[in-house]
Amino acid sequence: MVEIFFSESAAASMKCAKKEALSHGPAEENDFRKYPQDVICLNLMLDIGNIQEDVCGEYRSKLIHDMYNQYQWGEELSFDGGTYAKELHRLEDYLHSGMEIRIWYSRSPHSLCGLYFVCDLLKGRKSTAYAVSLPEYISSTGGTAVMCRSWDEVSPGELAGFTKHTKKLTPEVLGAYAALWNRLKQENSPLRVSINGNVTGVSEDFYDFLIFRCLSRTPEVQAAVIGKILSEYPLGVGDWWYARRIDCLIANGQIEVIHDDVSKYARTIRLK
Repeated sequence: MVEIFFSESAAASMKCAKKEALSHGPAEENDFRKYPQDVICLNLMLDIGNIQEDVCGEYRSKLIHDMYNQYQWGEELSFDGGTYAKELHRLEDYLHSGMEIRIWYSRSPHSLCGLYFVCDLLKGRKSTAYAVSLPEYISSTGGTAVMCRSWDEVSPGELAGFTKHTKKLTPEVLGAYAALWNRLKQENSPLRVSINGNVTGVSEDFYDFLIFRCLSRTPEVQAAVIGKILSEYPLGVGDWWYARRIDCLIANGQIEVIHDDVSKYARTIRLK
């Protein structure tokens, strides 16, 4: 079975989980000990940008590169634009051979968009598809429950326990998700958000009110402002998006830079 994730960290955790399971010897009933290499990461950031463009093309490669480089500390990060194209081609090969796939998704916009995109790829294929949805809360030690927003927050040792929540995606469900993807493509908004579990296209300034809510006339380090947004409003949106929007708000004069820095995350900003 091929495991599909929409983030690098979660995909790496699954690879670790499979490797650990394999170290305990073969077991027919434990699919973590079969096909340890079959983990695919499609971190295509499909909640942002033009999705009518080829997802393996130059446009999305540059978009992902630019988002990654929001983190830069004086040096440009290296990013192979063909990485996800190769992953997608691997998935196409698996689908052509009829191998079963399992999609691990959460309620975050980029993950739901990834789910819909993959379901659209599955139309007319002979592969059987399954999905595991990240629960809103996960039991923790001491009888407490922890809210989870992403599979990134689940350790490799815990992943196997979630396979019991695997559900088969029927042709009807696949068709419904594929239709959602095609509706989003037709809208082709600059940003896609999840509102009560429903993904819809919005303008790119949709989240700006959170920046204004967490920033004042008192100068603050940008990283602290973004951290406040992420902790108080866990909407499944990456810090890189807020960094990008702060750049736009600086450019149009709504935010000013008090002390600049080689890293935009370290600069001091305030409302103008």
